[in-house]
Amino acid sequence: MTVSAGLLLAHYSPDRAMSRLIFLLPLLLDLALSIPSLIVWALHFWTRIDVPLSIEYAIDSIGHLRTMTGLQGSVASPFPSIITLCPLVLQFGIAAWSLWAWRRVYFSCLDEAEVPPTPENAPQPLPPSMSTSRPSRPIWDDALAWQAYYVHSNGQHNVLSRSILIGGILAGTLFLTCLSDPAYRGLGIALLVITTGVMMFAGRGKVSDCLQKEIKEKTLSSLLLTPHTAIELFDGWGRGAWKLMLPDLVLYAACLVGCLLYAPMDMAPILCGGAILVLASGPFLVLSPLVPFTLSGIISGLGLVVAVGVMLGVTVPLSIHVQPWLGPLVLLPLAWGWNWLCRQIIPHWFVKKQEELV
Repeated sequence: MTVSAGLLLAHYSPDRAMSRLIFLLPLLLDLALSIPSLIVWALHFWTRIDVPLSIEYAIDSIGHLRTMTGLQGSVASPFPSIITLCPLVLQFGIAAWSLWAWRRVYFSCLDEAEVPPTPENAPQPLPPSMSTSRPSRPIWDDALAWQAYYVHSNGQHNVLSRSILIGGILAGTLFLTCLSDPAYRGLGIALLVITTGVMMFAGRGKVSDCLQKEIKEKTLSSLLLTPHTAIELFDGWGRGAWKLMLPDLVLYAACLVGCLLYAPMDMAPILCGGAILVLASGPFLVLSPLVPFTLSGIISGLGLVVAVGVMLGVTVPLSIHVQPWLGPLVLLPLAWGWNWLCRQIIPHWFVKKQEELV
């Protein structure tokens, strides 16, 4: 498992020091598998609440996947049970996935290798046969969305990792809501709301991340040779970002359902208002790497931040003093107008950034 995952990590590591961290993988895996039992122990220690037997059985089953548990079971008994081999299932699974992922990365980078120059009179090599040529990579008709999804985000692995993380978050929330104490249900919903906000905010910042990578790698000038305006570039990257955000939208839907069941007049309107503001913040986040630290740039940025404060100053009192769902309803057109204003400002600062890079 360590060697297989190390091949994948070494491909992306900038130096050998980073790739050596892979030797901590067995320890980190055991620690991650110990987290559920530690949470249950802490809850029982501080609250003296009995955990349901079904949850204890599930946590014990997770504990059998730890390497140390398997080693202890095999040493403690002269005739160990077959359960002591459970860690091998997880480790071989991680190894197989790592080799599969590294194989895809390896073959996709064959055409990027440096080829030494050949003499002018040297015989030309024969073209490779179809049986030995590398299969073509999946490229969409929407090139900018493909660039944001595959090139800047390693889309397939990104979506898989986010899906696994979101699955763990939902499982943890479900575990807390199954406890008998209502305080834990509130804690589970609160953690779900916070996690949903962080994940969606990170997803909306993907377009800004694409721009920053183009600026850092000094490829923005080449990209501008294509017949696209600044807004068209950002909209194209945004289409790829929406595909990356599909797991986040599933998490948001689950969070909204949980809030509607737990506190339909308290947390659910706040969640909807926050989602409206986050979804409208895409152009504002794009302006972050574009606006310089000058007087005009500071004034422009502060003006947009003040606009957010004005929107909240109008909608929050409506939700508190009139009707909880009136605030998100009024915030929707205001956030759309703020989004439109940010989009109108982007071309001006994009030209300034282009002149700065030249």
